[in-house]
Amino acid sequence: QAFDDATTNTWRTSTTGAAGSWATITDATLRKAKRSALQTGIAGIFDNAMRGAVAWASFNHKIYFPGDDYTIADLVTDTSPTLYSWDGTTAVKLLVVPPPPQAYPLPALAITSITPYSKTELLIGVAGRTLSPANVYGSLLLYDTITGTMEQLGPATEFKNLIITAPYVFQGRIWVAPGYANLGSGTTLNVSWIRPGDSYWTTDAAFAATDIGGVNMVEFLGNLYLGTHSGLGTNAATIRKRTTSTGVWSTVLSTDGTGTQSYLGPLIVTADGLTILAYFNNGNGTAPITRIVSSTDGASWVTALDIPTDTGANKEVAGIPYLDSDGSIYWYIKSQSGNVGVTKKRTSAGVWSTV
Repeated sequence: QAFDDATTNTWRTSTTGAAGSWATITDATLRKAKRSALQTGIAGIFDNAMRGAVAWASFNHKIYFPGDDYTIADLVTDTSPTLYSWDGTTAVKLLVVPPPPQAYPLPALAITSITPYSKTELLIGVAGRTLSPANVYGSLLLYDTITGTMEQLGPATEFKNLIITAPYVFQGRIWVAPGYANLGSGTTLNVSWIRPGDSYWTTDAAFAATDIGGVNMVEFLGNLYLGTHSGLGTNAATIRKRTTSTGVWSTVLSTDGTGTQSYLGPLIVTADGLTILAYFNNGNGTAPITRIVSSTDGASWVTALDIPTDTGANKEVAGIPYLDSDGSIYWYIKSQSGNVGVTKKRTSAGVWSTV
């Protein structure tokens, strides 16, 4: 297993996943998105839409991640982010990520997602920004790790002030639920899909403006589930289900709607496919404010981990959960301020521990 260390921007690795067994790797350093460069809302895109999580992916026995060798001083003299791979021994620079076409000739701001697509291809989310007017744009690239070729998906569709943080592949389509770049302003959350070669993204659903953005999507029991986050107002975050047989979306879980900036997600499904889990953040609503919930049918949800009881404090930011080959789930959670956090491990038997 490998996880990024928020303090040193290096990887930590373990062969067992047990507490006290983690070592720091110094030959593969990464960089998180610069908060000020992405600033459009009160706390910025990186802290909110991306939940403070650095985009990375485990793919074909390598880890793919943003490098730390690009400059982030200002929009004019910045250079675009770099993509690296690491095989456990050597970090290799693969490419410099181009900005969304609407932001050209300014550099890209950040790699916002890295998602496996095919046996050799990755989906890479990118954010860019214009100076006048000041708008943020998102785009999604299809990158072949063997040939090095890249294709922008849906070049005729403009993702203005939207950030693509968690594309998902389902039933031969690539699905996105972009997060709005400014949490202080509501906009309709559109769920869209595309196939490589299409010029336009197809809108599948448009939700109320209270759902500011999608956190991520998973397939569970043959249906598509989407976790969302709300804005700065007292609106509920939701988990929405798309029933495959009908194409109809429905809400299966909500936060209480009394807290601000609520989250339901990331989501993850256990290795046996029988349980779905979600990070649940009520904002400043009903306690426990932060928890991990689970369901075996996608309709009835229970608290699987009471975070403040387990850790002694609320952990308002959830990293990207990782499913290991032995069926264990590793989930990093931290406080909103600073880098104080823990990595929780859930075994295939459902037992939680801190590693």
